[in-house]
Amino acid sequence: MIFKKTILIFIISFFFISISFASSSSSSSSSSSSSSSSWSSSESSSSPAPSKYIYAIAVIENYKQQQFLIIDPWENNTILSESLQLNFEIDDILIVEESNTFIVYSESTNQSLISINPNTLQSKLINKITPPIAGFEDMLQPSVFISEKKVLYKPVVDINGGGELSSLLRLDFESGKGTFVNISNENQISTAGSIPNVAYDQLNDYVFACYNSSNNNVLVAFNETTSDIIETYGILKNIQGFDVTMMFTDKLGNLFLVYQDNSGDVFVCEVDSILMECFGVFKYNIGTVPYAFSPYFLSRDKSSLVFITYIDENQFLLEVVDFNHGFKSKKTIFSNSYLNNPFNVYWVSLTY
Repeated sequence: MIFKKTILIFIISFFFISISFASSSSSSSSSSSSSSSSWSSSESSSSPAPSKYIYAIAVIENYKQQQFLIIDPWENNTILSESLQLNFEIDDILIVEESNTFIVYSESTNQSLISINPNTLQSKLINKITPPIAGFEDMLQPSVFISEKKVLYKPVVDINGGGELSSLLRLDFESGKGTFVNISNENQISTAGSIPNVAYDQLNDYVFACYNSSNNNVLVAFNETTSDIIETYGILKNIQGFDVTMMFTDKLGNLFLVYQDNSGDVFVCEVDSILMECFGVFKYNIGTVPYAFSPYFLSRDKSSLVFITYIDENQFLLEVVDFNHGFKSKKTIFSNSYLNNPFNVYWVSLTY
């Protein structure tokens, strides 16, 4: 099982926010072929890069130092690097609001929702869960934060009662209450210690969960407001034997799963809930991953997948793949020179 590490941790969120700067302009990119039945690979564009920054918080030496970074990967430049003087540990960057205020999650002060002003670097507690929820192991799968409800879903392993069942922890920061959501049923019990995945369909107010049961991927949907199970779709037949690593919905509510094989290929497939199959729409090779972070995650606006892949000890390749427009992509190479040791980096937050 994968749990939080307390070595050099790099909590990083790639919030590609529309921040204007003079040297860039928006443009179209060349398309890659895609269909619902065949894999597509990304194709780069020669047009100018979008005007977007990387926002990151580097946590060094067991939280002795937390560093705030703004990086422009398209110009290969560090815009800002400031030390944060905080009395809590940041475990996840959830969103960056239009005002550029950070909303972060911390478990060092119960389960807390906190805002950080990027100009003053001052923090403010929004709310915390009282009493704190205990009896779980925090998993490094992507969380889902529903900002308009102030609700956070975290994939966890529930160790209450001596078991190790994968579950979802629902943290409601409006009410200050936290609950476990049981995503398995009596016929398909989740494999002990397996890592669940979660996605939110804002259009229909559904939460989708996917978990492993006896080497099968089981899909479940429930109502976010009531937590009532809407449907247990059952086993996705054509991806048996693969571990799903991420799931997401697009703006129309279509559900996508991400999984990878041992050769470094990452597959994105769209779920057909009638046929109970997941049809391949995109493939990306991440190659060898000599570092301890996930090289892909979802954009904040649900428009793109972002891939960070290793080139050499001094450089990373950033590629933004727009799945709402035929999987067109933008790519650039940026330096990791702002890190002390990139091979000791761990990315906890994979929001965007």
